[in-house]
Amino acid sequence: LIAGLLGSFLPLLGALPKAIAVLCLRAMNLLTLSAAKTPGGLVSLGQPDALFLLGFCGLCAALLLYRPKQRAWRLRLVMAGVALCFASPAVDAMLASQRLEVVFLDVGQGDAIYLRQGQRRMLIDGGARMRWPDGQGGEVSLDYGKRVVLPFLRREGVKRLDAVVVSHGDSDHCGGLLAVLENVDVGLLITGPDLEEEMEEGAFNPYGELLTAAEEREIPRAQLLAGDAFDLGKGRMVALWPEAAEKSSNENSLVLRLDYGKSVSLFTGDAGLSSEEVYAKHLDGVDLFKVSHHGSKGATGEWLLSRAQPRIS
Repeated sequence: LIAGLLGSFLPLLGALPKAIAVLCLRAMNLLTLSAAKTPGGLVSLGQPDALFLLGFCGLCAALLLYRPKQRAWRLRLVMAGVALCFASPAVDAMLASQRLEVVFLDVGQGDAIYLRQGQRRMLIDGGARMRWPDGQGGEVSLDYGKRVVLPFLRREGVKRLDAVVVSHGDSDHCGGLLAVLENVDVGLLITGPDLEEEMEEGAFNPYGELLTAAEEREIPRAQLLAGDAFDLGKGRMVALWPEAAEKSSNENSLVLRLDYGKSVSLFTGDAGLSSEEVYAKHLDGVDLFKVSHHGSKGATGEWLLSRAQPRIS
C-alpha cells in the first residue's frame, strides 16, 4: 500500500517499500511451503457431516453466549457439543458398515471410481494425465488425478486406500493415478497382465511411470486373471477377464464383478465385444453396470446386455 501511494508520485520512492514487501512475501511463502512438507504439516480433515457441524455450532454458542451466572447451562452445552463431535465418526462408521458406496467421478473421457464398504476403500482407475504442445515451443498438461480425484479424496477425509485398481494401461484410465500414489497411502496396486506395448520406455508412458512409482514406494502389486478374487469389506470382488494376456490394451482390461449382499456391480474398463462373449457367461443380472469403453460401438453388445440386464448403467 505504501509502495503504491509513494510510487504514484515518484516511482523511485515506491521502490524501497516494494522491495521490502517482496522480501516479506517470499519469506512467508518459503516458510509456508517448508512447513507443509514436514511430517504432519498438512492435515486433511475431510468435509464435516451434519452431526459434527451441529456439535461445533453448539461449542461456538457456548463460548459466545457465556454469562458468569449461567455456568451450568454453558457446561451442559459444551458437553453436548463435544459429544456430537465425537459421535459423528462413530455414526459414519456404523452407517458405512451397512452399505456399499460407489462414486463415479467426472474425469471427462476416462474412468475414476471410488468404492467404500465399511472401513475398506478402493479406487478403480484415476482419469487421464495428458500433455500436448502449446504451439509456442512449450507444453500444456491436464491431470485429472490432481484436478478431480485428489480433491474428492481429501473432501472424504481419505488418507489411505486399501487398494488401487488399474483396469488397463490407457492414459485415460491410469494417468491420474500417479498423483494418487504420490499423495495417498496405498496398500495394494492391482493390475491385469502386462503387455509389451505398455512397458516400452518412451517420452510419455503413464502406465510405466505408475509401476515405477509403486515400486519406489514399496507398494505391493497383484496381477489378476479370470477367477482371482479378493474382499472389499463385506463385498467380494471377482475378476471375470482376462484369462491370459491379450494382444491389445483394451482387450487386456480387467473386468471385475462386485457381489455385495444381493446386489451385483460390474466394472468393465475398455473390454470389447470379443471378451464379452466369454465373461458374460458369469452374469445373471446386474444392478450397477459401468458401460464398457465409454459407450464405444466396439463394446457393450447385445449378448452382454441380454445377460446383464442392468438396472443402472
